[in-house]
Amino acid sequence: MAAARALWLPLLPFIEAAFAEPNPAGLKAALALHGEMSDELRPPMQPASAALRERLAAISRALNESPAPAR
Repeated sequence: MAAARALWLPLLPFIEAAFAEPNPAGLKAALALHGEMSDELRPPMQPASAALRERLAAISRALNESPAPAR
């Protein structure tokens, strides 16, 4: 259980941010940051706010900079 928690805890800020605005805006914005898809939604859905996109980018940078937990 401790190993699972060590893997999950660093991801918690991303999980919270990804669902901070109506789905799927946060997830699509995160995937677009990594070039995996375009950040476009069909009406009536709205794209993620600029603030959320900045928050997701900061979280992504932090996750990429942090060392992988020991297993």
